[in-house]
Amino acid sequence: MTVAEVVDDTFTETAMEQLRASSEALMIAVTGKERTLTSPVIKCFPLASNFRSKYTELTGSAVDETFAAPAFAVKDAVYINGESPDWVKGGTPNVRKIVSTIVHEFFHSASSKGKGVQEVDLVNFRGPGSYMYMDEVLTDLLGYIMYDELKLAQDGNYETAYIVNTRGGRTSMQVGTADGGWLSLAFLCPAFDGLRKKILCAYFHGDSLTGVDVDLPRCVKAIEVFNKGYDKGKTPDAATGGGLPFSYAADKVAISTAILGAEYGPFCDIKANAIPVTKGETLKTFLSGQES
Repeated sequence: MTVAEVVDDTFTETAMEQLRASSEALMIAVTGKERTLTSPVIKCFPLASNFRSKYTELTGSAVDETFAAPAFAVKDAVYINGESPDWVKGGTPNVRKIVSTIVHEFFHSASSKGKGVQEVDLVNFRGPGSYMYMDEVLTDLLGYIMYDELKLAQDGNYETAYIVNTRGGRTSMQVGTADGGWLSLAFLCPAFDGLRKKILCAYFHGDSLTGVDVDLPRCVKAIEVFNKGYDKGKTPDAATGGGLPFSYAADKVAISTAILGAEYGPFCDIKANAIPVTKGETLKTFLSGQES
């Protein structure tokens, strides 16, 4: 089975309408505001060269043959790189990752102007390139919730590039423990209390983020430093939490347990680059109850 066949078999016209309608309902639940979402066109390019050409055409960013991104989205369209090595596992297409990633990209496409908070939050969230953190934090969190709600799970898990299980090759796009983590956990941190609804309104509706000041890049970077220190056998500064708005305490899964339950260690102790799909409704309820 090719990547294109996985896409065609999974995202039929009926399935896309269900994804659109359910995502619209999720948007209304977490923002308290209505907007009609449209189903994006999903196009898979069998050749990476054609995918790169489309990427340059639509983003204005020139890339060479080393560019192997699996997918990208713009307003009302999702484009898939059929030759990306990200899609292959054991010599065959990784259906779980393909489907999870397309649901993720759906939210990029459905966000305000297809850009979410990629532009506006550079002013409000300190640090160069901070849009990457905030926009991906929200997109992957929403993707997980919808993947759970629509029962799209392959082997009961959700898998995207923002879920990491290895100690090596770590980037600051990871949040978790020395054994791996999930970027979207950052949005559960107390630093966002009272701000989540406002941020989600910016993501979906383009609302102003004036007055919102959360240093997310610093938060993510601090956890990365913690991870690297742990790998080298060093003891992190648990008392200060490495500058985070919470302490590490003795439990490495403390970031998620307050909301997801003490039994949900896999969110911070990831062994297979994927997270179990069992907490989507819990997260949806949590976000729906947030105040601006």
